[in-house]
Amino acid sequence: MKDKIFLDTNIFVYNFDENDSFKRQRSIEIVSSALSSDNYYTSYQVIQEFTNVASRKFAVPLKKPDLQTYLKSVLFPLCRVHYSHENILKATEIQQKHKLSFYDSLIVSSALECKCNVLYSEDLGDGDKIQTLEIRNPFKVKTGKGRKEL
Repeated sequence: MKDKIFLDTNIFVYNFDENDSFKRQRSIEIVSSALSSDNYYTSYQVIQEFTNVASRKFAVPLKKPDLQTYLKSVLFPLCRVHYSHENILKATEIQQKHKLSFYDSLIVSSALECKCNVLYSEDLGDGDKIQTLEIRNPFKVKTGKGRKEL
C-alpha cells in the first residue's frame, strides 16, 4: 500500500531557499512527486502560511504574479482539506493530549481527516506517532541507527 502523505508548509517554503541547497533540492523532489501522484495532500492552512511567508518573510518576497502562479500550479491542486468545525475541534483535542501548538495540531488534524498515514514536517518530532499518523522529517536521512539531519 502506498503511503498517503500530508505536506506541511516548510516543504513548500524550501522550494525557494537559496541558502540550503540540500533542503531546496529535496523539497523540489517531494513537490514534483506530489504533483504527479494522487497520494499527497495539504490544507488551506498550509496555503495561508505559505502565502504569508512567501510575501513577507522571504529574503526577496515573491511578486504577486509569481505567488499566484505557484498557488495555482502547486498548492491549489494539492489542497484537499478545508476547515470544518470537526477539524478544529479535533485539533483542540490533539493540542491538549500531545502538548502541541494549536497550529501544529490543526496540521495533524487535517492529515488525519484525509486519512494520511505520514506527515512530512520539519517542525514536529521525527518518528513520533499520533494516532495512525507517523511524523517524518524528509530532510533527515535514514542511517543504521535511525535518522540524522544533513
